Amino acid sequence: MELLRLISSFLADRRVKVRLENTYTAESRMQCGTPQGSPLSPILYVLYLAELLNQDRALRFGYADDIAIYRASKSVESNVAMLERDIRQIMRWGAMNKVAFAPEKLEMIHLSRKRNASSPSVAVSPELIISPVTAVGEGQPALRWLGVWIDRKLSFKRHVSERASKALKVARHIKGLAGVKFGPPAASLRKAVITCVQSSLLYGSEIWYGGRLKPSAAAGYNRNQLVSTKLGPLIDKVNKIIVLAALPWSTPAYASRSGLGLLTPPIRWTDPTEGRTKEAAAEHFNAWWSQLGRDTITVFSDGTEQYKDGAKLVGYGYAVYRGQTLARTGSGAINSISHVFDAEAIGALKGLQCALDILQPTDERIWMCIDSTSVIWCMRANASNTSQWAFLECHTLIDRYKVGIKWSPGHMGIEGNEAADELANTGANEGRTDDDRSAEPTISGIGTTAKALADIATSNWWSQCHPGLSASYRRWKLGYSVTEPPELRLPRRVLHRLLATRTAHGDFAQYHRRFGHTEAELTCLCGFEKAPDHLVFCEISQRKFHAWPARPERPPSRPEEGRRYLSALLAHPELFENFLAVTQYFAINARAQRTRDQTISGGSHMSYGSPRQNRHSLTAT
Repeated sequence: MELLRLISSFLADRRVKVRLENTYTAESRMQCGTPQGSPLSPILYVLYLAELLNQDRALRFGYADDIAIYRASKSVESNVAMLERDIRQIMRWGAMNKVAFAPEKLEMIHLSRKRNASSPSVAVSPELIISPVTAVGEGQPALRWLGVWIDRKLSFKRHVSERASKALKVARHIKGLAGVKFGPPAASLRKAVITCVQSSLLYGSEIWYGGRLKPSAAAGYNRNQLVSTKLGPLIDKVNKIIVLAALPWSTPAYASRSGLGLLTPPIRWTDPTEGRTKEAAAEHFNAWWSQLGRDTITVFSDGTEQYKDGAKLVGYGYAVYRGQTLARTGSGAINSISHVFDAEAIGALKGLQCALDILQPTDERIWMCIDSTSVIWCMRANASNTSQWAFLECHTLIDRYKVGIKWSPGHMGIEGNEAADELANTGANEGRTDDDRSAEPTISGIGTTAKALADIATSNWWSQCHPGLSASYRRWKLGYSVTEPPELRLPRRVLHRLLATRTAHGDFAQYHRRFGHTEAELTCLCGFEKAPDHLVFCEISQRKFHAWPARPERPPSRPEEGRRYLSALLAHPELFENFLAVTQYFAINARAQRTRDQTISGGSHMSYGSPRQNRHSLTAT
């Protein structure tokens, strides 16, 4: 009733007036609709339309004010007849409930894999005839619903083409914001690509991408084989845009909090540890617990995650005390697709439920003694996503029975903790699960499994791509990660040098010869040819050997020694940056080149002698 009174008050006695600059119209009473801008308005709107969608949940679905009707049969003509009846029914419902539909926004498409299939219109009434969408150019007819282009044959070529076109424009714009040595930080551009390009490009990909392979629909001996889904061209088009853009914006919690500082007072959280060390907290807890009488119930709980013979075991245990006397114990296992955090949360709930079973009217209070501060935070404040059901049930019981929560540091000789820990190990090894939600996989466990599968897919992809990379890149034996690489945090001038050294695409002799740069200087100031590995062999660098970061026992003198040290620098970008700052290799060569250019432009001639043969040739072929 309170909810009904709230809605009635929200919709009744509403007035509105329009302001244009400093002029106001007269007030008018509003008899229909809901106020715009209120979070309650869209909820009421959806509830109002729920009856229409519930009339046929299998073939009607919608989002906000967009409603879709789906019909399937052996012929297009049968579909048209059924759609005509559906739309007439919807129109009658709208007339009865004062809901108007926009005829000009009605669209329809026939889905069929047959060639040259007919496309009849839907004649709802003489005034309302819905014609199917037509093709644009040589492509298939396609209908756009909620940003997804649905073509006649469900190939989704039009959808991928439209998304790729939009993402390409954004990618080119972002690419134009920066050059090799100028522009925003590379890490910021990466975030822009993920936020603007990748999200736009992959919108709706859940609909058309189901993997490159699928089980064969053929009967007989081929029924268990995997066949291609023929999505290669679509995937290649998507990858092309992502690669172009590559040449997870988020607002930190503290930023959001500071923005509301004037509106809401800061929440004062109580640290479960109260600033004590584990030793001091354990001593304080034992002193407190030893003074409790029999009218106080304490619940100790714990969780465990272990592996036995390659199998993952996750379990919980709890011990319930009345005063200092053990009253009840319990243990059990939960789904192996979970973590110790889930076991501790579920164990705390099971222990609290057990304590309530023995609660007597004369008992003073129940205390939950938990050794995990993370679980305590979730018990006191917002429940985590994983095992949320357990935390929410605990919240209800804690509020109803005024249950206290206390931190009891683990593995510090606290009797109840040691008992709960032993019971958790027993529960995990016995493998007995209750017939409730503790037997279901948890969000954290599913996330770990998904991450492991993604890592395997990434590793397999990299192993397939690695042989196709240039020899100059493969020799550094660098790995690949989908997370932000640390080198993107480098200044652009340093990042430019690092990428050039990795790929051998830069101011190097072989690179200039390959592309016919006849005016390029091929030799270093020391007389040897410029090459990626020459960075650690050059006299300019070796003069500062004493200051090299993570330097070897002696200056590199052989190719394998230079490759080993340079590989370490390239794998740790911060070391590479320190190396350039110490040796000033590129800065000294750049100054020499400027002096050389000024001398040549002035007309005088300076002889630097013929290039010396590179003693440590590691140049890629």
